[in-house]
Amino acid sequence: MACWEEPGCKREMLFDCPHDATGICPRSCMYTVNCENPQHERASAMETFSATDVDFSAARKENCHSCRYFLEHAPRVHQDE
Repeated sequence: MACWEEPGCKREMLFDCPHDATGICPRSCMYTVNCENPQHERASAMETFSATDVDFSAARKENCHSCRYFLEHAPRVHQDE
């Protein structure tokens, strides 16, 4: 399982997560504010904007959307040419 596929709320919060209705833990979630994964590195705004083929729906946590590791390794969407 890729780190972006893991839910933000762990242990006792996992089954009672208030964010499960949306399917993604929002950036403001106290359980996902600080990513503890060693590969996490905040991407620049330009890197985020230029990631037009990244499948952002693959991430369970909104904070992944601005992570350099996610932007480089996430699944891609097929764009019609």
